[in-house]
This record gives sequence, C-alpha cells and structure tokens, in this order.
Amino acid sequence: MSTKLIIFVLAAFSQRVQLSHDIEYTNSFNIFGASSGAGSWSDDDFTSSSVGTGNAGPDESFLRRGAQVFATREPVLSKSECESLIREAQKAIAAGSGAKLEVDLSRKDWERTNSDIGEARLSGLPPDTLNRLRSILNDRLYPMLESRYGVPDLTAYDGLILGSIAPSQSQPVHRDASLLTLNIPLSDSHDYTGGGTYIEGISELDTPLVIERGHVLCHASGVMHAGNAIKTGERWVLVIFCIARDEPQIARRCHAGGLAAFDDDNLEGAFEYFEAGLSVAPGDHLLHMGAGRVQHAWGKSSASFKSLKAAADLYLLDQRAQIALGDALMAQKRPRAALRRFDKALSAIGDRDLLDGAWMPLKALTWNARVSAATCALLCAEAEAEKSKKDMGWSRSRLPEAVGRLSTALRPCPDNGYIQSMRERAVELLRSAE
Repeated sequence: MSTKLIIFVLAAFSQRVQLSHDIEYTNSFNIFGASSGAGSWSDDDFTSSSVGTGNAGPDESFLRRGAQVFATREPVLSKSECESLIREAQKAIAAGSGAKLEVDLSRKDWERTNSDIGEARLSGLPPDTLNRLRSILNDRLYPMLESRYGVPDLTAYDGLILGSIAPSQSQPVHRDASLLTLNIPLSDSHDYTGGGTYIEGISELDTPLVIERGHVLCHASGVMHAGNAIKTGERWVLVIFCIARDEPQIARRCHAGGLAAFDDDNLEGAFEYFEAGLSVAPGDHLLHMGAGRVQHAWGKSSASFKSLKAAADLYLLDQRAQIALGDALMAQKRPRAALRRFDKALSAIGDRDLLDGAWMPLKALTWNARVSAATCALLCAEAEAEKSKKDMGWSRSRLPEAVGRLSTALRPCPDNGYIQSMRERAVELLRSAE
C-alpha cells in the first residue's frame, strides 16, 4: 500500500475510531462513573514486576510505568463484598442474563474464557449492585489505577464475573480490548487449586501469578496474558476493563479490525487495517504478524517472511513468530533454514515447559517445536545420506539432538507411533553416519 493510501486509510479510520471511542466512553461513564483523582495509594501498597519496556502493547507509551504489573499487598474488596458479587453473578447466570461481553472487534481470543459455570456481564447486573460497584470503582479502583499508571479520566468499559468449576480450560495468550485490566479473585484460595493469571514476561518459570481473595492484579491490557485453568474446586473472579477519555487506542483497534476482516476473507481490508496500525505503532509485533498472515495467504512468501521476522525480532518473550518462520521455511522445502528457526525458539524456551506446574500452552507450543525441529533434522540427514555415504558430518553432529528431542516429545505420549518411528529412523541414520 502506498504511503498516501495509508495516510488516507488511517485518517478515515481514526475518525471512526474517535467517534466510536467517544460513544463508548460516554456510555461507560453513565454506568460506571469515572476517576477523579489518585487518592492515597502509594508504592508500599503494591508488589510489582515488569514485562520489559516495549512489551506491554501499542498503548504502553500512553501509560506511566506501562510495562509494570501491580498486585495489592492487602485486599481491596472485603470477604462480604466478594461473596455478594458471587451471589449476584449466580442469580444473573441462572436468570439467563449472563451473556458474554461483546468486545468490539477483538473477537476470538478474548471470547475464549476459562469459564465453565458461566459469566455475568457487569453492566447487566441489578441497579443496586451496579451502584455498589460504581462506588467501589470511584472510591478505590479508579484512584488505584491512576496512582499506578498516571492516566486521568478512567472509566470501566465493562467487565465480567466468571465462574469456573474444575477441570477448566486455560485461555490462549491474548490482549484485552481496553487500556487497563483489573483482575480480582472473589473465591477463597482454599476453594480451588490452579487458577491465576499467566503473564508473559514476568511469570516465574512460566507459571501463573496467583493472588488471594479481594486482592487486585492490574496491568496494561496490551500485556500478553491468559487466565489459567483450575485443577480442583470452584473459582469466581471479577475482571474489569478500563478505558481513558483521551486515548482512543487506534493501533489496538486497527489490529482488531484486521483480524475481523481476515476472518471474513477480506484480505485487502485486513491488510489495510494492519498497515494503518503499523503507521501508528511500528513496533507492535501482533500487527506485523497480522500483515504476515495476509501476505502468506496472498502467496507473497518473501514479504510474509519479512513481516514474521520483524514480529520475532520485536517481541522476544513469545516464540510463536519464530516458530511460524520455521513452519514457513518447511513449507518452502528449506529444512536447514527452518531448523535454525526452531533451534532459536527452543534455545529461548529451554526446559521451562518440562518443569512442574509449567503453563500448558507453553508445553504444547514447545512439543510441536521439538517435533518440527527433529523432522527438519531427519530431512537434512536423509538428504546427506543420499549424496554421500562416506562423509555424514552434519548428521553426526545434529542427529543426537534430534533423538533427544524426540525422546522428550514421547514423555507425555509414549505410545505415539509416529514419534516412535521418527526416533527409530533418527537412531538408524546416526548409526550409519558413525
């Protein structure tokens, strides 16, 4: 797309975004009120961790300390307030008014919650409950967020009370369709095992962050995160999505618009959205990945590779772009080049997926990468064996690692015949090379 066309598309889209944002903010303000000051919160009231500068999404620069994730040291909601919200959610779900929140254009990932009992939309709760929530927001939560992130005129776009019963499913890693996200467990931690929030970049050993009932976890909505499944028991959690009057979040909405257009098979429209977003946030890895998906669908392998490489280089916390590059190179029948990409991803992950309590999506991602890397090594070794029966130095150096990766892949599925046959062939080739 030409620069002039990008400018035209961005200008037109910006007008629509601003109008949509203004309507959204006004409607939200009428229900949930807005922040009026930072209150008396101090740094001593929180623990904090950083996902790293540049890793908190396209709106990070609008926020003070946007890369920081905060958790309160003391509960912000009392036990009785938490129990009351659970009861109201249960009533709403039983009455059939617990419909899912329609979050503008951020459909798929966001809508896949780990809720099994049901979920109650905050704006659909009874007026007296809404009044209590509004007081909690105005008196405690808005001032808390303003003290952490320096953003005035916040309001809740909406939110959900989610109920899960074990065994539940974890969400995929995603961003929220808002500026700031609040997560407040309503259940006592003794009522369940598992749960918590996985936050890319700070979750030690890739395990979720778990906080106690009534405590608050808050972060930029652009931080990549996911709700973690519970293993036993029942868990309720309050999630609130906040927006700010003066930040329409153009780049985030461009990405959401691009995904919606892509799902509707409107590739040209999707690419326009992604390109417009990149003109505002050139360092956003998800916009680059979106552009790469469109280019791949168009058959533009070189352009797609360039976009995916940009995504991989910009966001080092997630190896999905690196693995996608490997998959693309495999499709081009370039196994050695693909193997280098898988090697890079697996080196970054190390053995974190094998640790007790490791996040399940990380386990799945790494399992696939190990198998793909071993497949590449086998293809290269087969080619070397055909060309030269005498000198198989590459195979001697690389096949032991492939055998090890396949052995690791067999741990969760020891009866997998396909992986077993791959390992047997790798061992056979290694013996021939020696």
